[in-house]
Amino acid sequence: MLSMDKSTFHNGALKEGICTVCLQKNGKDSSKVSEDLKVLLSQLFNSRGLEQSALDKESNASAIFSDQAMAMITRLQKEKAVLYMEALQQLRVMEKQFEYDKHCKRQTTLLSRMRRKYKISGG
Repeated sequence: MLSMDKSTFHNGALKEGICTVCLQKNGKDSSKVSEDLKVLLSQLFNSRGLEQSALDKESNASAIFSDQAMAMITRLQKEKAVLYMEALQQLRVMEKQFEYDKHCKRQTTLLSRMRRKYKISGG
């Protein structure tokens, strides 16, 4: 009976396995060769199943990572929007404060002029 490990099926090794079974045919009846080929194919399918399972695990891990990355991007976009809104609010507050300070300065300047005018003329 022919036995092959998982690595045997890579890079055309299936053809080698079939050729090996055929070369070992000397002295065997055709049912034995057929049985060896069935074993070889069974090992091939088992190997492919293991590889598919590993591929599925990698695919699932990739999907999970992708979902986590998208969730992080969404969270960062929301945080950016909140910070932008806060910055706009602070800008509006600063503009109002500037206008108020400008008004106060005008009033102070006007009062100062009036005091000087009445002190000079009253004295």
